[in-house]
Amino acid sequence: METASPKTGEFTFTGWHFLAIMIAFFGVIISVNVTMAWYAGHSWSGLVAENTFVASQQFNAKAEHMREMAATGIRGDLTANREGIRYVLSSGVRFRLTRSWRPFIAPSERSRISR
Repeated sequence: METASPKTGEFTFTGWHFLAIMIAFFGVIISVNVTMAWYAGHSWSGLVAENTFVASQQFNAKAEHMREMAATGIRGDLTANREGIRYVLSSGVRFRLTRSWRPFIAPSERSRISR
């Protein structure tokens, strides 16, 4: 009994080829997932809503409130340089704030700070 041998130069798809395709396919999927998880973890703004559905329902009311506040004429000017960060409100009302300190921390990071 004679076994059939492939002709010279003819491609034979083997299990090793299939294994290479599967590793490449799932390798791409896993690397994309890891990349997206890394970007999600490092670019998150830190904004937290306890109930996102309720927060979405309140968005229009908050946006309207901000439009009303902007219509009052109060304007803010933010300046950052080597001396520090300065925020000036201009509304026609005068007041003097001698000293203020506020850390710029994401809400999710506040629990890590010991007081």
